[in-house]
Parts: sequence; structure tokens; C-alpha cells
Amino acid sequence: MQVRSFLLQLVVVVLCCLTQYKLVKLTCAVKYWEPFIYNGDVMLGVFVPIHSLWESSPSQEPEVTILGFKFLEAILSTIDAINSRKNYLNYTLGAIVFDSFSNAEIALRQSLSFIGLNISSFCGPVCGRVDPPPVEEKPITALIGPAYSDVSLSVASLLKLFAVPQVSYYSAAPKLSMPGRYPTFYRTIPSVRDAIKTIVHLLGVYHWNYVNVIVDNSDYGESNHGVLLEMLRNSNHTLCIDKRIQLSDGHTDMWEMDQTMSELLNSSAAVNLILCSAHLGDLALKAVQRWPHEKRDRFLWIGTNTIEPDFPMLRPNQTAQNEGERTSFKNINNVLLVLPRLRYSDELEAYSVSLNRSYGQNTWREEYLMWECSCIPNGTVTTYKDPIGCTEEREQQCVSLLNDDAIFYLPNTVNAVLAVAESLKKIQDRCSRDGPCYPDGSIAFRNRVLKILDTISFTGFGGEEFHFTMEGDGKPQFTILAHIGGGALWHTFAECDASTKTPICNATGVVEDLVTAKYPYSRCCNPCEVGSATTYDTQIPCCWKCTECSKDAIVETVDRSNNNHVPKATACVYCAPGTRPNQNQTKCDDLPVDFMSIADPSAIAMCALCVVAILLSSLVLAIYLHNWNTPVIRASGRETTLVLFAGIFCSYVTPIIVLSHRPTMYVCSWATIAPGLCSTISYAAIYVRISRIDRIFRLAANPVSSATRFVSPGSQILFMVLLICADVLVLAVTMSLWPPTVTQILSGSNSYLGPRRWEQNGSVIILKGLDTNPVVCFSSLFIPQFAGMLIPIFLMLVSLLHAYKIRKVPCGYNEARQLGVVNYVNLLLFVIAPILMLTFRLTSRELLPLSGLTFLMATNQLVVLIMPKLYIILFTPEKNTTGNVLQRDRSQTQIRGVHVINELDERWCEGLSTISSARCRHSLGGLHELSAVNLVSSRLEGPKVELSRQRSISLVQTPCERQHRELRPRCVTTGHTSASQLQHGCRAVSFHLNDDVSKADDDSDQHVPLLNGRVSSERTEHHVPLDETMLGSDGATSDHSSVSNLSFEKFHFSSKPPS
Repeated sequence: MQVRSFLLQLVVVVLCCLTQYKLVKLTCAVKYWEPFIYNGDVMLGVFVPIHSLWESSPSQEPEVTILGFKFLEAILSTIDAINSRKNYLNYTLGAIVFDSFSNAEIALRQSLSFIGLNISSFCGPVCGRVDPPPVEEKPITALIGPAYSDVSLSVASLLKLFAVPQVSYYSAAPKLSMPGRYPTFYRTIPSVRDAIKTIVHLLGVYHWNYVNVIVDNSDYGESNHGVLLEMLRNSNHTLCIDKRIQLSDGHTDMWEMDQTMSELLNSSAAVNLILCSAHLGDLALKAVQRWPHEKRDRFLWIGTNTIEPDFPMLRPNQTAQNEGERTSFKNINNVLLVLPRLRYSDELEAYSVSLNRSYGQNTWREEYLMWECSCIPNGTVTTYKDPIGCTEEREQQCVSLLNDDAIFYLPNTVNAVLAVAESLKKIQDRCSRDGPCYPDGSIAFRNRVLKILDTISFTGFGGEEFHFTMEGDGKPQFTILAHIGGGALWHTFAECDASTKTPICNATGVVEDLVTAKYPYSRCCNPCEVGSATTYDTQIPCCWKCTECSKDAIVETVDRSNNNHVPKATACVYCAPGTRPNQNQTKCDDLPVDFMSIADPSAIAMCALCVVAILLSSLVLAIYLHNWNTPVIRASGRETTLVLFAGIFCSYVTPIIVLSHRPTMYVCSWATIAPGLCSTISYAAIYVRISRIDRIFRLAANPVSSATRFVSPGSQILFMVLLICADVLVLAVTMSLWPPTVTQILSGSNSYLGPRRWEQNGSVIILKGLDTNPVVCFSSLFIPQFAGMLIPIFLMLVSLLHAYKIRKVPCGYNEARQLGVVNYVNLLLFVIAPILMLTFRLTSRELLPLSGLTFLMATNQLVVLIMPKLYIILFTPEKNTTGNVLQRDRSQTQIRGVHVINELDERWCEGLSTISSARCRHSLGGLHELSAVNLVSSRLEGPKVELSRQRSISLVQTPCERQHRELRPRCVTTGHTSASQLQHGCRAVSFHLNDDVSKADDDSDQHVPLLNGRVSSERTEHHVPLDETMLGSDGATSDHSSVSNLSFEKFHFSSKPPS
């Protein structure tokens, strides 16, 4: 043991020699104060910070601290209370009190006295002062203190070598919670580690995720910063540090301190954590007080008890006195302090700082009173020769300053002394069983004290149970005070218990609302706007940047963590085809499916028109059937009329089918087939009718032609069926090669554009910027949509050719003009419909142009080809006769020519002239010379009458008559001349005009044949009535023998010239 003790003393001496120069510089720069001895049988070492002397300013006089004397009074009062207990200890406790000057190196030198070493003589020769009186070197049983963490760390590092129990009442450094490193250190307050744990919990709960931290380069500051980083990493919340302000003892110049603290103004964080030592924290806050109030109030300041030495200002839920304005938080309105739990009790109410205690020649009390109150209260025992007494008002203020802040330091200070006393009591109680029972200051006895302290539990201040934690700390319970909105009133913000993994805090609702209303968050960036993705910085997880998403994308969360206190990481994700982001771009909503149905207004209008047209067509068909055997209906061809009606009905039904149902395979197939098929049915009927009339009248013009064939009803139906089957075959081939598909048009982004397969018989096309998802039949206009129209177009062109050929046939058969109108309108429809289909392509209204095409085609045919005959049937039934059906349309030139001939023949009255189909030529120009005007003038001059007569004969005589050179033609009758005509001398001429005459009307070089009596009589004998052949065509045979000898209706002209 002696060898071990010698080695320990040698180590201490070496360490002290290495630091001797700095120690001498610090301790010799001020007046030396000897320790205060508070007599007792067993001595306890006590460190209290009566004064403060910082390494950066050793030449200055030390300042009096606010709490140093109060700590001392609390310790001495507790020792007095212990000594006054009956049957408690068999000895009294005393104290050797050193002023630590809040300096670790001074306290380290002073602590050498506690282990039996006296090195105070090291200072004498250097300082040039009188040597201080020697200190009685008496080993102590335990050490109470020091107060500040830096001092405790230095002292604990030394005293652990000598197993000196050390119980601090105010040190909170996290390093001191390491039993393996500081096995002899205990404290009655919780570690700042637990305070930082509570602070981190508050940061996460109240969304203060982005903070600044103020630390220093001391062991205390560095350890606090390390603990903070550890807590942030282990927190369930995402918390980050923006600015790290590191102070040092060299920052005593206020200008330099201002420059350092002003870095906080460049931060976007709203919360500042102060985790530095008390002295530097006080200087930093004084620098902040000089900022403009708008800059100060921008931040919420959060600290622990170690940054506020001026506790008289902190009066929970009470108004502070004016004397307390020297607090570091003057003019700083928004502060949260995490303090060891404040205990309210009767013992606290009864406590007061004693002013009657005898300090001998020690002047600590007087110095403190003069510094704090500027006077000595009456009744104070003092050694001052001329003390400055206090007025009554001033004395009341001084007493208030001395006692009102006891709640902040008294419970923990009392418990520190009681912990040592209870350990001695337990050793004393076990004295008869094991070991020495009297504290002799030996290492063995101190080891027994340490073992007792590990497990001790006793009734502490205020009657509460107290015990040390496994780390040698006090209970991790905290009271959080808030100073919000100016004034001097501090409110209790919350009571927290950090003994669990996650601290449990019970906040005061009103104060909590005030704090959270003013500081709802502290973050690196503002949340992204609606429609923007949040991308976090890989270096700083609390910071993010906002990326605006396109209108086709939503903001989707990619961070699946449960941290709800910061915006979750999001990304821009394009909506699936067929969907669109909602207004907030948080999810994709399905776009409505758009297709043509009976609910659409345009479909309703078109279907209504088609229904009306079907009803009207049905009525017309009924009227046709009722007048089935009339000349007008028979002349139009009854078989072809029925087929034409079928095509019209097909065209009218098509819009109802394709517009009233959602596009399906059946609807799309019919939409592909209908235009060509319906048009083919109609044009097959038109073509067969026109071609049949053309063939019949061409044969009528050629009397030697053989009998025509294929004019029977059966042959007509066969032709129409063949044409329709040809179109069906073309449609079948095209649909087998290009089967119709239902196409779903979906709105999508650029990444989805293009065609896709959809189900078995459908396809999908992705387009950008659609408001709906149309369902269409024709994704493109190609061969299938136009192949069915090839045959109708061909039939239209051929029908036009035949219509031109029959333009001179009788009115009942002549549909040249009507067919020209129909084909012209249909041609326009065939051109316009594809253009409109291209316009409405890939929209739900794509079938409207096609429906309009079929509707207008049918209406065109109904109005132009059917309605004129319906008009004759209903409104002019007198024209529904065989004569009117066989009547030709004559020009005025032909009529004037007939009048001239009748006038000439009336003068000589030797017979009737007949223009028949004989090949005689005439000059219309010559007939025009024989007009009524010329003939009237000829009557006045006799010689000219003969000239006019000869002119007319030369124009109208037949070749056979020219051979006989007869100047006066005989009147010839055909059997239709009435007796009155013969009685009055041949006053009228009956002309039988055939198709050759009509053709001659358009050619001035042609001559109208004028037949004499013999020729006309011969032709008349072989005439077959035309009405029996044409009107009875429904039952006629195809090989009629007299088709070439057809005659026409007679036109009778008056003998009077036209007026």
C-alpha cells in the first residue's frame, strides 16, 4: 500500500509540475483567498464558485457569481441540519470550502489539499507576494462539488486516483456519466445527455427539424455536441444542423463575439440550441441582445440550466423584480430552458439564506451582498468596519433576491450533502459487522462510501425518494420553462421524464399553443407547392429541392418511413394511360370513357331525323303500293322502286345503329359495311332502271333490230342481286384482310405514346392531352372504309352515261335531270364525308359524318327520285295517265315549225302532212323564216306568196316527192284525222315525232322527215301501241316483234298562227 501511495503521489507531482507555469500565472494574478473551514469531526471537501476567473482574462479582478454563495449556504445549512439530528451520526460533519473561481486548473490545484499534498509553496517566489498561510492538510471523506462541469471533469480525473467520493450538485457534462472513466463521480442532477435527449424529442414533436447549435471548444461543449449528434442519429425524427457556432475562451472581445454570432442570421433555421458553458453562453446572449428585435425574435433559443447563472430572474409563473434584469435573456423574448425538475415543497418555502452565520475573517458573504444588493441587510453578522446598511425597501428586495430562486439549486444541493451523510450513516449502522466505522479519510473507508453510494436510496429534499441511476446521475426529470412574447414572466411549458427510451412530456396547453403558434416549424426549405416533387439532399437529409411535375404526372411518395415531421421524399410519376392527375396532383383519377350513345345530343338529333325519315319513307311506300298499277308507278319500274326503297331504308337505319350504341365489334363492322352496301343497293336499282329504258328506246329507234332481251322483272332482279353480291364480296374480302377493331383512345404522357394491343379484338392508342378516353371504330381511314364505295361510284358513273342517252325519251321515263341532281349531290357527299371523318378522327363523334353521309344520300334519292312521282299521284292525278307518261318535252323551235307548216297547208288545203320517222331532213332556220310574221306579210303581196310556199315545200318535202316534182303535196291522214278537219280543208296537220326528230332539234343540219300519204299509210298499218308495250312492261316479253314500229302520241296544233 505504501508503494502504491508513493507512486500515486509521484504521478500527481509530475502532473502538477508540467502545468505549474499556467497555474502560477492564474493563481498569483489575484489576491489569494484561503479556504473557509467549517468545523466538524469529519471533514467534507466543498467546491463552490464564489468568484469567476476566466483563463482569457487573468489580470482582471474576479467577479462574484450569482449562485456561488447560495450554493455554500445551502451546503452549510444542510450540514447544520444533519448535525442537529438526534441519534443520526456519532460525529459531526464539517467542511473545507474552496472557492473554485469557476476555473478547472485552480480547482485542480486546490484539490491537492484533499489528498494530503501541499504545493501552495510553488506560487510564492513567482508572484512576488507574501506567502499565504499554510492550509491544514487533512484528508477528507468525500467531496461536494464542484458546480461547473469543466471544473468537475478536472477534479474527478485527479480524485479518482485516490478513491475520493465526489458528489456534484450542478455539473451536467455527459462525460461524467461514464462510470468506467469516472468511477468516483456522482451527481444529484440529471446529465445534460438526458437534457439533450429531451430537447431532441421536443424538436421532433414540434417539427423543429432544422436547427443551429452553439457550442464551445471546452470538454463540456465538445461532449455536448457529440451527444447531440448521437441523439440526432438515433432519433425517430429527421433532424439536421445547419450552422455550428463554436466559441472559445478567446471570444472575450464583444466585437468578435458579434461577428461570430451574426452567422446565425444567414441560416434558414428558426431554432438555436445553446450547449456551451455558462460563461461563453452568457457572452453569446449579450451579443444577441444588441441585435434589432426583428432579428432576435426570429429565433427560438433552447438551452439548459448551465447557460443561465442568473436564476433570480427566472420566477416561474411570477413577475420578476427589476433587479433581475441583468439576466442573460434580457430583451430575448423567445426562450425555452430545460432545467432539472423543479420541486415545490414546504421545506422550500421555509428555507432562507442565513445572514447570521459566522464566517470569521472570510468576506465572501459581504462581497456577495454588496455585489447583489449594494448594501448589507440589517442584522447581518459582518466583519466590515463600516458596512452600508440597506433601506427597508432595499432590504426587502435583497431578501427576495437571496431566497426566491432557491427552487433552482436548493433541492439538488441538499441531496448531494444528504447522499454523503446517508452513506456514512449506513456504514455506521454496519460498523459492528464489518470494517471500521469512523471516517478516517483512508482509501479503504472511501471505497466503502463509494459502494454505498452505488445503491443508496434515501428520502431527499421535500420528502421525495432519491437514488442515483446506474450512471451515477440524478433522476432524468426536467421542467421546461418558456419565456414567450416579451415581459418578465416565465411559464411552465412542460414536465418531462427522460428515464424511458422516448421521453414523456406533459405540456401545458396554453403555453404550448403560444410557442407552436409563433414557431410552427423550423426547416431548411419551405414545403413544395402543389404539383412539385420533393427531392432530398443526399448530404443534408433535412433539406430538399422542389421539382415541378408536368400536368400529366402526380406527386407520389417514395419515402415509406413513418416520419411525419418532415415532407416525405416524393417523385413525379406519370399517370397510367387513361387517367389524369386530380387538382392537387396527388392521385390519378380515371378519365371518363367517351363514346357516341343515344344520350349524346348530336346522336339524339340524328336518330330523331332518321326515325322521322323512316316514317315518311314508309308512308311514301304505302302510297306507292296503293297506286301500284297506275301509269306513273309502272313507268318507273316497280321492281327497281322496291329495291331503291330498300337502299333508302338501309341508309336511314344505319345512323340509328352506329350512334345509339357503344362501339362494339358489331357496330364497327356495320359502320364499315353500311355506306357501301346501302349505296350499292340504291344504285343497283337506279342503274338497272336506267339501262333498261335505254335499251328499250334504242331498239325502238331501229325497226330492223332483233327483239330485245333481259327487260323482264326477273332479269332486273337478277341484275340487282348480282351487283349487290359483288359489293358484298368486296366488303367480305376487305374485312377479312383488315378486320374492324374497337379502338380505345387513352390520354397518356410522352412515355406511353403509341398504339398498343387491347384484348382480343381491340387496340389501344395513347394520345397526349385528351380530356376523355374516346372509344372509336376507325383509328385510321384506310382501305376498309372506302373499298365498299368502289362499286356504288362505278354504278353512279355508268348511270350518268345512260341518263345522257335517254334524255329525249318521254317524260314518264326520262329521269336524266333527276339522276344528274342525285349524282351531283352524292358526289359532293362522297368528297365531303372523308374530310369530315378526318376532322373527327379519334373522337367519339367520328361516326357522325358517316351517319350524315348515309342520311343525306337516302334523303337525296327520296326527294329527287321518289317525291316528284308522289306529287303527281297526290296532287295532279290528271297527269297520271298513259298519254302524259308518253309525252315528250318539246322545244319552242319545234312548235313554231309545226305552226308554219299548218299555216301553209291551211291555205291550199289539199291534205294533211305528217312528219314520221322517215329519213327526211329539214332546216330549222328555214322553218323559222316561215314564221307567222313572214306569212302575214306574204299575204299582202301575191307574188311573194308563191315564193314562200315553194320555200316551205323545199324544206319539208320528202325525197320521194322531190322526185315527182309536185309543188302541191297531198294531204295524207293516218287514220286519226277527224271529219271536221276534212270538211274545212285540212286545217290541221298531225305530226308523229319520234326520237330522231328530237335529236334533230339539237342539230341544225338535220331535216325532219315529212311523210306523204302513201308512206304514212304504210307505216300506220304496222303500228303497235306504245302504251301497251311500255306501260305494260311488267308483263311484257323480252322478244316483242313490233318494238321497232313504235309510234308516239300525236300533237295537234291549231291552224291559227301563234300570237
